[in-house]
Amino acid sequence: MLFTKLSSEEKYKAKLFLDAVVYRAGDSIAASIEGLLASINLVLVLGVGAVISAFWSLLGYKLGRAEKQ
Repeated sequence: MLFTKLSSEEKYKAKLFLDAVVYRAGDSIAASIEGLLASINLVLVLGVGAVISAFWSLLGYKLGRAEKQ
């Protein structure tokens, strides 16, 4: 869905950037935040995870509807 309107070269460059920078940085930041929250309170980690999951679900739903239009 993200790459449907790009040329082959643009798709390749965007995919490399997403794989190398965005995913790796996101994994690293998420692990650091989880470790920090877990040192404070495990219930806090679970609550934050639930809120983030709800946010991503809503965002995915809205993006799917926008793509259909």
